[in-house]
Amino acid sequence: MNTLFGIIGLIIGAISLALGVISVLGIKIPFIRRRSWRNIKRCVNALSYAIQRDGFCPDVVIGVEGGGNFVGSLLVTNWLACLRSKEIPFFVWGRYFEGQEPRHPIYTNNIPDDYIKGKKVLLVDGTVYTGVTMGDVKALLEKKQPLVIKTAALFKQKGTAFEDLNFFVYEVTRRELMPWAYTQEYKDRYGRW
Repeated sequence: MNTLFGIIGLIIGAISLALGVISVLGIKIPFIRRRSWRNIKRCVNALSYAIQRDGFCPDVVIGVEGGGNFVGSLLVTNWLACLRSKEIPFFVWGRYFEGQEPRHPIYTNNIPDDYIKGKKVLLVDGTVYTGVTMGDVKALLEKKQPLVIKTAALFKQKGTAFEDLNFFVYEVTRRELMPWAYTQEYKDRYGRW
């Protein structure tokens, strides 16, 4: 029995020593938080309340490809109360990468200029980590002469350089796995969905 406690003590001591070394060396171990669809729906609901409290009712909602597809469509179809009285167009602003590293994004859209010019636009994404994509798409949208562009995301990375985010629900300190990004690679790596 004493040897069992001795072994457990050694294991706990080794773990404590490893964590101490990691802390002293400043090594960061990335932990990924996995968001569920239920959590996303709650966050979209909170985001819609924030937008409504501001009094902003867009004429057009544009989702940045990826998370913006889901968040924008949920806002348009379910939650923004001001949108219930009118039909609102929802578009996806696409993005893909071409070439060798470093890869540069190429943005695509099928949005007619008359849907944007002189209109109130809500630009939506799931998460803003660096703000590069949101900033690029906003700059491209400004060329179409909207009346106003407001930006929204469920999550904003703490310390992001993008200062023009008008609405967000949570500030996060690490990357998070969203349900629209669950892939076989994720399952193979972590053994679960």
